Amino acid sequence: MKPYFTKYLPVEGEIKEGDYAYDDSILSTSDKKIVKILKVDRRIKDHRSAQSETGTYSNAGLAKLKLVKLFLCSRDIRVGDIVRRSTLPIIEYKVTELYDEETVFIESAKDILRTFGDPKSLFKVIGEISPESLGWVKEGMEFDEGEVKKEKVSKRSHVEQYFDTELQEEGERWVYDNYDTIKIMCPTCKTFH
Repeated sequence: MKPYFTKYLPVEGEIKEGDYAYDDSILSTSDKKIVKILKVDRRIKDHRSAQSETGTYSNAGLAKLKLVKLFLCSRDIRVGDIVRRSTLPIIEYKVTELYDEETVFIESAKDILRTFGDPKSLFKVIGEISPESLGWVKEGMEFDEGEVKKEKVSKRSHVEQYFDTELQEEGERWVYDNYDTIKIMCPTCKTFH
C-alpha cells in the first residue's frame, strides 16, 4: 500500500461548469455518485439547472448536489494531526494519542468528544490536487512520496482600495490568495502537473 491516495471531499462554493459534485440521490455505493457538471444554465430568474454526465438537475435536484474537489490524503497518522473518518458525515478530529496499531484516541473539535477510532478508517488531508492533474488522476489512485510535490500557489483574488500615507494618495492593488496545491508526476511524461 502506497502512503498517499486521492479522495473527493466536499468543499464550500457554488457549482460551476467543469466542477465535480456528489449526488446523494444516486442509489449506488460506487464512485458513480460523483458527477461532472457539464453545463449550468441561469437564463431564467430564480431558476438554475445543470447538466451532468448522468442527467439534468433542476432547482430541487441542484440543492441535493454538493461541490467536491479531489484531494491527496494519507493514512500516516501522528499525534497532533487533524484527521477525518472515511465515512460520511465528514467530521474533523485531532489525534491525541496513538495507543496501538488498532486504536487511536481522537478528539472532536466541535463537541469536545474524546473517543477512539480504528486507524484504518482515519485519514489526513494533505492538499488539493492541481487542476492540471485532473485529466488523468482519479479518485482512489495511490502514490509514493516521489510521485507527489506540494507547491505554493498565489492567485489574484480581488482589488482593494488603500491609502498611501507617505505619498498622501489613494490607490488600488491586487489582493492574492496563497494556498498549497499538490502536483502529481505524470506516468507518461515524468513531469509534475
